[in-house]
Amino acid sequence: MSFENPVFIYLMLPPLLILAYFVLSRGASYEKYFSQEVLDKILIKGDALGSRGRNFLLLIAFASLIISLARPVTNVKEVNLDLNSKNLVIAIDISRSMLSDDIYPNRLEFVKNRLYYLIEKLSHTNIGIVAFAKNAFLVSPITHDKKSLKFLLKSLSSDVVSVQGTDIANALKQVNKIFVKSGVKDVFLVSDGGESEDIQRAISEAKKHSLHVSVMVVGSREGGSIRLENGELLKDKNGDIVTTRRNENLRKLAMETNGVYIKEFGSGDGVNLLEKSLKEAKVKAQKSVKMAQELFMYPLIFGFILIFIALHGFNKRALFFVLPFLFVSPSNAGVFDFMHLSKAKDAIEQKDYQGAISEYNKLNPNPQISYNKANAYYKMKKYDEAINEYKKIKTNDKDFKSKVLFNEGNAYVQKQKYKEALKSYEEAKKLNPEDRDIDKNIEYVKKKMQKQQKQNDKKDDQKQQKDQDENQQEKNAQNKENKQKNQEDTKKKKKDKEKENSQDQSEQNQSQVKNQDFGDLNQSLDDLEGKKWEKMIKDKAFKTRPVILGERKGNEDGIDW
Repeated sequence: MSFENPVFIYLMLPPLLILAYFVLSRGASYEKYFSQEVLDKILIKGDALGSRGRNFLLLIAFASLIISLARPVTNVKEVNLDLNSKNLVIAIDISRSMLSDDIYPNRLEFVKNRLYYLIEKLSHTNIGIVAFAKNAFLVSPITHDKKSLKFLLKSLSSDVVSVQGTDIANALKQVNKIFVKSGVKDVFLVSDGGESEDIQRAISEAKKHSLHVSVMVVGSREGGSIRLENGELLKDKNGDIVTTRRNENLRKLAMETNGVYIKEFGSGDGVNLLEKSLKEAKVKAQKSVKMAQELFMYPLIFGFILIFIALHGFNKRALFFVLPFLFVSPSNAGVFDFMHLSKAKDAIEQKDYQGAISEYNKLNPNPQISYNKANAYYKMKKYDEAINEYKKIKTNDKDFKSKVLFNEGNAYVQKQKYKEALKSYEEAKKLNPEDRDIDKNIEYVKKKMQKQQKQNDKKDDQKQQKDQDENQQEKNAQNKENKQKNQEDTKKKKKDKEKENSQDQSEQNQSQVKNQDFGDLNQSLDDLEGKKWEKMIKDKAFKTRPVILGERKGNEDGIDW
């Protein structure tokens, strides 16, 4: 354990020792310090502590408060933090030559309009403004207040310049004054040029202060005239119209100071190129911060409790009032929060993400806690839980909300829900349009969606083809079955017909045989009957009376044959 402000102990120790001497050796009485009327209201009669005991408690309470002021800390660590923001100083030439009309409406107004755009786009950049002609003056220190920067930029005019000319070296000297002592010093110089001798002096000044100067030279090679406020064109002593052209001597300044050289002649692309260059530059600056667990709350609470007991006596009513503060004090809650956060951080460093989530669950929910929990779930590949935590986060901080939506989109990508991921990325893009990582992820997701669509189309085609094949196979099988059935029916009919024909032939044959038999039989019967009748004729006359075929008179027994 150590103390952040040990000077309080050194300063208060002598008075504490003197107070201890009087309390412990001579004793004290509240009557010396309070009126009897006040003592009757704040003291409880019949208290067992007594005046000496109360004085002793007050002494310890005083010592506790001194320790609290000294800020005891433990687990002191130094952490290096990356500085995500950049610092940029814009140096604008407002000399009279910037009023040339070769760029509409003139060079200065055109530059101011383009700088409005640049300030808006560089959301993570702190910007300062210096205006210069022969002399240089500060327009705005380095700030993140974009509205103020635009307002001050709008008010710039060449009318404020008393001494005409262009001194770039003097401008860079003024620029260096508003930079911090450490870190990258980026300068964006906007001018239509300068004298060769002045450029060399500017290079020396930039190298002396380690300035990285990017230069945008404004104007056309043909040049333009300068129109004064009264509408007339500026003329020289001989009465000739003055024409100013851009001076490209500033290229050397940019090249020798690791800057970017841009020529702007009215297209507006110059600022876009600078914006891209600044965004692609990586910030390597770091800041060392000391992290520690604060313990001042403990002696502070302990001291107040002792003061309360000393003034009100040590009884049940006092305990009933004091004990809740020991357990539900917001200060204690803050201490425990720090402890849980510290444990969660250590768990994450050890890749114990479930342990970190357990520590976060012990804290009161807030957007940052939910964000950390969601990230832990993401690391555990529990993407559904991560998405749920991301969606719980409600905040008005656009940058923070953009990070939340970005990570939410990443979780959706891991689940191959590219449509939902694209929606999250696009919402993040609206909040932070300058984040190139979001653009890359959007492009990636769109490609994945196209690939997924092709795969789905291919699957649909395959399924459709499979269904067609199955239908065709089923149809072929049905046709084959019908054909077999037809063949079987044909065979059966043929067989039945053959059988029927066979039966008819058999019956016909049987009929012929039967007829033949009957003929033979009839013939046999006729022969037998004839023989029978012949025998009967031979043996005797007919006993039956034959039919009378004809009669003869006088012969009743006669027969005619």
